[in-house]
Amino acid sequence: LVLAKGVKKPTISELKELKIKTKDNKIRVFNEGGAVSMKEQMAQPTPRPSSEQTKAILADRSAARAEEHEQNRQDIITHLKERGLRPEAIAAIVGNIAVETGGSFKFDQMQTRSGDPYDPNTVRFGGYGLFQFDDYSPGQGHRSWYQEYLKDNEKTDSLESQLDYVLDTIFADTQDTNYKYTERLGVSDAGTLKAYLQTSTNPEQISDAFVDRFEKAGVPHSSRRRDAAMKTFAELSPPVE
Repeated sequence: LVLAKGVKKPTISELKELKIKTKDNKIRVFNEGGAVSMKEQMAQPTPRPSSEQTKAILADRSAARAEEHEQNRQDIITHLKERGLRPEAIAAIVGNIAVETGGSFKFDQMQTRSGDPYDPNTVRFGGYGLFQFDDYSPGQGHRSWYQEYLKDNEKTDSLESQLDYVLDTIFADTQDTNYKYTERLGVSDAGTLKAYLQTSTNPEQISDAFVDRFEKAGVPHSSRRRDAAMKTFAELSPPVE
C-alpha cells in the first residue's frame, strides 16, 4: 500500500471507528456489528438435531459401516479363493475372522475393551487384525512373528498379507523359508489344520480345528464361529438340485 505524500496513516483505533451512511441515512460504525454481536453469537448454543434427525444420522452411519464390512468380507473370500482353498475351508476361516474382528472384517482392527469394533477404548498390547494377532510374551507370538514375516517376504501390512501369513504358516513345507513360522505354531498343530483345510467337508469341524490349533483363544466362542462359518458356506455352496 502506497500512501500519498503528506497524508496521515489512520491508526487501528481510528479505522475501527470509521462510520458510513447507509441508504436510509443512518450512521453505521464498522465495529458495531449486526443485529447480534459476535460475542452473543458465540454464546448461543448450537441447536441439537431432532430425534428424527438423530435416527436418520445413525441409520446412515450403520448402513455405511455394514457396506464396508461386507466389502471387506468379500475381499477376504476372493483372496482365499485365489489361494486355492475349498468353500468349506474358506467358510471356516471367514467364520473365525467374523468373531475375531467383531464383524468388521477390518485388517487394522484393534482389540477393544467392549468387543465393539468401534469402541475407542482399545486394549494396550491387545490383538490386532483379522485374526487378532497378539504376543504371549515380549517378541513371542503372532503379532511379532507377523511383522517378521512381512520383512522376510517383502510385504506390507494388508488384508491379503495377514491371510498369507496364516496360510503360509500352516502350509509351508520343510524347504520353505516360511517353515520357521510353522515350527513356532507347532508342526503338529499345523499338520492337523492342513489336513482339515484340505479334506474335511464340514465347515464347523474346520472352524473348531482353526480356533483350537491356530487362534488358541482363551474364550473361543466356538458356536458363534460355527454359525458364521455356516452362513458363509451357504453362500459359497452351489444349490442342490
